[in-house]
Amino acid sequence: MQLRFLEIVNNENLGREVTQLAEGAAIELVLCAPFIKLHVIERLMKSTKEGVCVAVITRWRPEEIAAGVSDPEILSVIEDRGGKVLLHDRLHAKFYRNEAKVLVGSANLTGAALGWSNPSNVELLTSVSAEVVADLECRLQAESVRATPQIATAVSEAAAQLKPLSAAVAPAVGEAWAEWLPRLRQPSDLFTAYSLGAERLSTASASAAKMDLAMLDLPPGLDRQTFTLIVGSRLLQAPSVMAVDEYLLTPRRFGAVVDWIARRHSLDRDCASNTWQTLMRWLLEFLPDRYGRNVPGHSEIIDRKGSR
Repeated sequence: MQLRFLEIVNNENLGREVTQLAEGAAIELVLCAPFIKLHVIERLMKSTKEGVCVAVITRWRPEEIAAGVSDPEILSVIEDRGGKVLLHDRLHAKFYRNEAKVLVGSANLTGAALGWSNPSNVELLTSVSAEVVADLECRLQAESVRATPQIATAVSEAAAQLKPLSAAVAPAVGEAWAEWLPRLRQPSDLFTAYSLGAERLSTASASAAKMDLAMLDLPPGLDRQTFTLIVGSRLLQAPSVMAVDEYLLTPRRFGAVVDWIARRHSLDRDCASNTWQTLMRWLLEFLPDRYGRNVPGHSEIIDRKGSR
């Protein structure tokens, strides 16, 4: 198969190609990139016909938003035209497609990548068949969390606490992000492991903290307040955590959540009980404004605040 590469050096060839892809969409338009700027999305949406189903797949990390490489404000632009934004914290792939054409390559949806700012990056895209990205797109659809205004606000607030940081590629870890649930039983110990080293904890806690910190992939040098905000924003984008979040739209007793987790994750009841107790502590520690807990009898009840 012969590939046609579109290389850009300080010109708009690549941006023009992505714009033409948007203009050519008659049924659907999928835009997938970890870094997406508001002005680029606005420009592409002006080129997209009304009635086209638009899906954006990206990631929102506070440190990257603070660095200026992504804008959560794209959510309102996409939703205003009936589209959706999906978040996958481990996303690094870039591809853009309509029902007839697919582009893959190195370029994010930023002005520098598309040749719409000066200086511009050196990027490339290539046109490929739809089958090349089909499995990847299915995986992203299955593992992503749908963006909401609440998530956008939480991530933006965390970003506001940060000094601009360079964006980094997430390290590979053994466990899939889509299935991750916290392991450290005492979430208040997580900052100790982050700031002073996991060796300050017991052996079991140190091992759990290392695994959780590897999955969270936090920037260095955070103070406790900012650390709490960023961990909270990560939780809001973890698919397994957000499945529990949706279940908690109705207030649930401890045992009901344990049974639900046991079924969903194929765990025995003791393991599911430990898993829920750990996750509940994390939700109350890192997202206290989102979750409420009360003990009317002998069983704890937790729910999402505002859902009562």
